[in-house]
Amino acid sequence: MDTNQLRHQGKMVVDEMAEYYDNLDNIAPMATVKPGNLYSLIPHAVPDEPESLEAIQRDFKDKIMPGITHWQSPNFYGWYPVNNSVPSIIGEMYTAMLNIVPFSWMTSPAATELETIVTDALGKLLGLSERFLALPSRKIKRLGGGVLQSGASDSLLAIVVAARERAISCRTDSVEGKEKDDAIIGVRNKLVAYCSDQTHSSVEKSTKIIGCIVRIVPTIEGDFRLTKESLALAVEQDIAKGLIPFFVGSSFGTTNTATVDDLQGVADVCEQHQIWMHVDGAYGGAALA
Repeated sequence: MDTNQLRHQGKMVVDEMAEYYDNLDNIAPMATVKPGNLYSLIPHAVPDEPESLEAIQRDFKDKIMPGITHWQSPNFYGWYPVNNSVPSIIGEMYTAMLNIVPFSWMTSPAATELETIVTDALGKLLGLSERFLALPSRKIKRLGGGVLQSGASDSLLAIVVAARERAISCRTDSVEGKEKDDAIIGVRNKLVAYCSDQTHSSVEKSTKIIGCIVRIVPTIEGDFRLTKESLALAVEQDIAKGLIPFFVGSSFGTTNTATVDDLQGVADVCEQHQIWMHVDGAYGGAALA
């Protein structure tokens, strides 16, 4: 496909996108296909010859769209909102045009710097202290900064890994020589993470991926909050067993009931025992803006 075809086909696709959004309220939000529907419609091997874009578009319309749940529909109220916008669609088009791999400043300086600017702007929008920002005023020591991840679950995994490494380094940095590896293993095998029975499953999944113990703290029916008292009890019981509490996953708006945990109480427990406190705002955090 050359650039002339890109112009022609691109306009066609943009027109389809606009038509889709213009008629979205008339489309049933839930797919009606049965499990395994697509297996009988799509070839199971890579084709030897390329297909025309027109054929691909027909397949998309006739085979893919019937199996799509329309999350952008005004009639869709399942799970949680993931609203789209025209500017975000155009932004995705620019991203696809550049197709860069910005894993460092050198690979794309503007991408690295834009990430820092955007995450700082979001931090200010949420009213965070300058200590959480990458570019604070000169009066504040640079300690913060954010990164953009592919999704909330990947973000959680990165956070749990960071919390683990902090817990290990705080307890082993003074150890040298051959004993250091043994000390690291000893700490790692005792690490415990905490979340409530209402916390998003990505917290439990992330802690299991890194191989640590996870405690699911029960909440009270009708309240559903992670409280200071319930967390403190779980932490103290584990400390008595010789374990090391290192991470607490709390929520500002759970996906089940939009419950906000007792954040101040949880923070008190975390400060007392030097535990990394994470507040998941993926669902309710926008209310702070």
